[in-house]
Amino acid sequence: MDRTRLSRGTTAWLGALFLGVLALVPVRAEECLKCHCNPKAKGNPPQVETETLARSAHRARSCEACHPEAKRVPHPAAPGRETEAKRCGKCHEAEYKEYTSGVHAKAVADGVEWAPVCSSCHGGHEIRPPDDSDSSVSPHNVVRTCANCHDDPVVIGRADLPGEVVETYLPSYHGLAVRSEDETTFR
Repeated sequence: MDRTRLSRGTTAWLGALFLGVLALVPVRAEECLKCHCNPKAKGNPPQVETETLARSAHRARSCEACHPEAKRVPHPAAPGRETEAKRCGKCHEAEYKEYTSGVHAKAVADGVEWAPVCSSCHGGHEIRPPDDSDSSVSPHNVVRTCANCHDDPVVIGRADLPGEVVETYLPSYHGLAVRSEDETTFR
């Protein structure tokens, strides 16, 4: 018997061990972008623009930090909207607590398909910090972001919202402050 050769069982066991260890190694962004920046990729995965990602507040995070299902390639599809806030809340605990106590989270929990989740207002991969003037939630853009739904007659009708939310906000103290660009008002 040749002692330099491994038995089939040992080979299979070592192969399984290797694959198990490989599954624990985080996938690098470059690996993710091979498919998610390729419109011809198998399975038609959601596409990510690298320029957008490079400007994101999350640019230094691994893909897996926000997409834990993507621990290896190929990976299962991302979970649905109903788990998005929980995933974001792993890092943004105070915001998660505030969101989950509000009407938007209740609507998502009730299965309202068009109810807003984190990315509805903050964006997906293009998330910017609120103090960035290009952020969808910067003091100068937040009214426009909220108005996407709160000034949309279709959403107002479906959600039975008061129709004059933006109309009454704009002449208020806060609405005037936003338009005056007085930064001290936001503190």
